[in-house]
Amino acid sequence: MGSSPTTVTAGVADPKPGAPRLIKRLGQSKLSLFVVVATGIWLGFTIAFAWALSSESGALGSSGNPTDSIRILSILSEGVSIFFPALIACTCSLTMWAAASSEKGITLSTWLAMSPASTTISLARLFFWRPVFGARDWHHAWILLR
Repeated sequence: MGSSPTTVTAGVADPKPGAPRLIKRLGQSKLSLFVVVATGIWLGFTIAFAWALSSESGALGSSGNPTDSIRILSILSEGVSIFFPALIACTCSLTMWAAASSEKGITLSTWLAMSPASTTISLARLFFWRPVFGARDWHHAWILLR
C-alpha cells in the first residue's frame, strides 16, 4: 500500500530511505574493545612488575618491603585472572554473532547451543532436536563441548 519497495542484494534487503541506520560495528563493540585494552594494559603492568621484582639489578629487586611487593603482585595477578575470563567471554560472544550473521550463517539450534544463556536443562532438550540437513547445524557438537 503506501510503503516503498526495497531492493534485495545478496539475500539482504536494503533499508527504506526513511529507516534509521544501524550503529557501526565499532559502536556495538565498545565493551569488547574496552576489555581487550584493559586486559592488555593490566597484563603489561603485571609482567613488568613481576620482571622488575624478580631481577636482581632492577629497581625493585633489592629494595622495598617484600610484603608490599607480594601484595601488589597478588593484586595485579588477581586482576589478570578477572580480565582474562571476561576477554574470553567477549571473544566467544563476538565469534558467535559473526557466525550467526555471516552469509552462510548457522542454524538457530546451533546458536542456542553456543549461547551462554542456555541452561543445562535447555541444552538437554536441545540435544534431541533433529539436525537441519544441508545447513550449518552443529548443535550436537556444541552441546557436547559445553
